[in-house]
Amino acid sequence: MFSLESMVQAQQSAVDEDKAKDSNPWETPADFVLYMAQQYKDISVRDIALVDLSESLANCGDIERALEVAEEIEDVKKKDVAKSKIATSLSMLGNTNQSLETIQRMGDRNGRTYVLMKIASALSKNGRTEDALKMIHVIETPASKVVALCDLASSLSKSGDKKQALTILKQTKNVVDKMDNPISGDMRTEIKKLESMLLESTDEKQAKEILKKLIELGDKDIDVEQARKRAAALTEIATALAVTGEVEQALGIADNLAEWHLRAAALKSIAKALVSTGEIKQALSVIQNNAIIEELAQKINLPVLNSIRFERATTLKAISIAMADMGDLKQALQIAKTINNKSSKSLALQKIASHLAEEGEFEQAFRVTDLITFEQVRSETLGRIALALAKSGDIKRALETVEQIEDVSIVDRSDAFEQIAYHFAEINDSKQAVDMASKIKIARDKAETLLRIASIQAKMGNTKAALATIDKVLMSVQKIKFEENQTAVLYKTVSFLVEEGELTKALEVAEQLKYDPNKDDPERFWLYDKSDAFRIIASSYFDKYKVRKAMQVIQKIEDRESRINSLFSIAKKISTEPVSDKSEHDRRMKKKFTNKEKQRAQQLVETVRNN
Repeated sequence: MFSLESMVQAQQSAVDEDKAKDSNPWETPADFVLYMAQQYKDISVRDIALVDLSESLANCGDIERALEVAEEIEDVKKKDVAKSKIATSLSMLGNTNQSLETIQRMGDRNGRTYVLMKIASALSKNGRTEDALKMIHVIETPASKVVALCDLASSLSKSGDKKQALTILKQTKNVVDKMDNPISGDMRTEIKKLESMLLESTDEKQAKEILKKLIELGDKDIDVEQARKRAAALTEIATALAVTGEVEQALGIADNLAEWHLRAAALKSIAKALVSTGEIKQALSVIQNNAIIEELAQKINLPVLNSIRFERATTLKAISIAMADMGDLKQALQIAKTINNKSSKSLALQKIASHLAEEGEFEQAFRVTDLITFEQVRSETLGRIALALAKSGDIKRALETVEQIEDVSIVDRSDAFEQIAYHFAEINDSKQAVDMASKIKIARDKAETLLRIASIQAKMGNTKAALATIDKVLMSVQKIKFEENQTAVLYKTVSFLVEEGELTKALEVAEQLKYDPNKDDPERFWLYDKSDAFRIIASSYFDKYKVRKAMQVIQKIEDRESRINSLFSIAKKISTEPVSDKSEHDRRMKKKFTNKEKQRAQQLVETVRNN
């Protein structure tokens, strides 16, 4: 027996359905995309489509409609994502106040903080300092506010406005001063005094007494977590000061940090900031302070000694690499040899060997490579030398070098052959390129390398050679063991063929793909499957005004939601245009359709209604 309420709901549903049938959602781009988004039965997928729609509306300046669409999103987190994107668009359009109002409507504090910091960073890079400060001042957590202010100060300094940068850093220091400080000034003074005594002590009994006092100070009832948050904030300020050239002030802040390993981290940050500004000698001087901390830590067998050593090693690596990039390979090598950490030392030596190989100094490059003890880095370095040899024309020695890569590093050997193959493709030597790719033993790597070669050939206008290479790709794909990997490579092949306008061949390849058996499992779903291949083929047919053919391809897709997804992606393509000053994925809603676009939109709506 039906209740009155269910009867009313049924009647209302029928009325809504009749209205939908009578309406013409193809009249405007926004109505059209909204209609297509509402066809998803899966609410979570529909919400994602609505997030996309709201952003494209905001990008074209239709903020009121963008916010209306955002309110239709059922998932609270996705609704916040939509609001964050609208706020970002508003800030870029110059409407800072409305952007802030939109952010305040977000429910999650961490989400608000993230978008405020992101927008502030973008504004500072665009020279809109006052607007960036407006964003930063409403950040609720002091630590995040400090990071944002320091980012702004660094941007100002790099653009030449060091005076304003220092003014902002003073404000930043005020923020930190308001944070709880669990370590008193007297305690810090006592710690520094005991440290000096410990460094100077030569008597073991006296050293133990000093250590005992240090331990007693460390055991006092202090909020360790708060002390570390404050230290992190001060490190941010010290780093920004180093960027502005105020190195003494930066070192003064680092020197006042009580915990030794936090002081070591601060010194590393200051040194790396100096490296980024080209002040290599100053960076070397700063990192020597870490050597003093290391000596202290070793005297009392401090548990965080390894952490302190690691901070120093990674900084020396950065300095060595910077010197190598500047062309001072001799000094870079001297510094690299002083690094005690195996990984950091190997990476610094790799950079030096690579530079030597690029300059044609192959014997020296091999000698430096022999000093690398980290096997994976050594294998990668031999691959780089092999590529340099191939570029120099010494193919025989290049291949001999690749063969030196250990069997356990088969991936690195594949990488070496890939890079050499790409080089030959780029100089229009297709035979050598394909020969090099054929030496790759991992089936997926071989197929993807051949596909990249085909892409290079096509860009150079050699379509015939590209299609011949695609045939080799398809043969290699058959040897890929995992269905997911096989399907991924086949999808990329379809995508290439679609770009080249080879739609008949693309359809043939698409039929070889598998459907994702895990599509409903968010932890195991495939990146691409058969429906994705049909989707991009249908979209291409639609672009060529072959609507009937496009619909025939879409009908091949077995799952209804996947068919709707294909139709939605086509609808979005018709209704939006790229935003030139943003990433390639960002789109702006068109204000209106051309007659041809409206006709295509109507055809899509009618396809949905008939199915």
